[in-house]
Amino acid sequence: MDIPFLFSTFHLLIASPYDHFDWDASVPYTNYYKVLQLMQFQAEKNNVLAKANKRWVLKCPIHLGFLKYLYKGFPDANVVWTHRDPCEAMSSLASLLRTSQDFHEGSGLIHLDKLGKDVTHYAKFMLQRADEFHSDPKNKSCSHSDIQYKELIADPIGTVRELYSKFGYEFTAEYECILNKYIQEQKEKREGSGHCHKYVSDDYGLNKETILKDLKWYTDKYL
Repeated sequence: MDIPFLFSTFHLLIASPYDHFDWDASVPYTNYYKVLQLMQFQAEKNNVLAKANKRWVLKCPIHLGFLKYLYKGFPDANVVWTHRDPCEAMSSLASLLRTSQDFHEGSGLIHLDKLGKDVTHYAKFMLQRADEFHSDPKNKSCSHSDIQYKELIADPIGTVRELYSKFGYEFTAEYECILNKYIQEQKEKREGSGHCHKYVSDDYGLNKETILKDLKWYTDKYL
């Protein structure tokens, strides 16, 4: 059975008891792997520029709570855990879920304080699970790297170069040019649109002092 983690309804899941986070996610990750295989096959078949040895780069924080199943489904995966100020991270997630809920249900049904509370509980839970997984000696063979969000923003190419070195990937001059071009294009796009994702923790009743107190173990260990 697949797990119904859909972004459009995710705010409902984190508001409910966390029983579903204890479900066996072996089947969903097996299916996920097969879907990516199909997409890779289609890409190589329909695009002469596609290369069979290209790597997938997938981003989704929810994997933090299911690392056991992720590595089971993707035994050769290299996981990158990006560490960020928890106050900023929670505000960002709350804002993102607010946008999704507004789009699917309308702003009249959104209760910002409740959303902030649910996001806080969810974040604490998932961070704890990820830490427990990586702290367990039996999981030391699972390839992963911890990076700082602020360092990624300050020096994205340097951060990627370090990751490539750790994972044994070749970091070529050609790839560095590709990264530079992408970074510049994204910068120009943001400046041209005048749009920037802004969020304020107070909008969601998020208390910075409380968050930092409850997650002191996390900031002491990872930040």
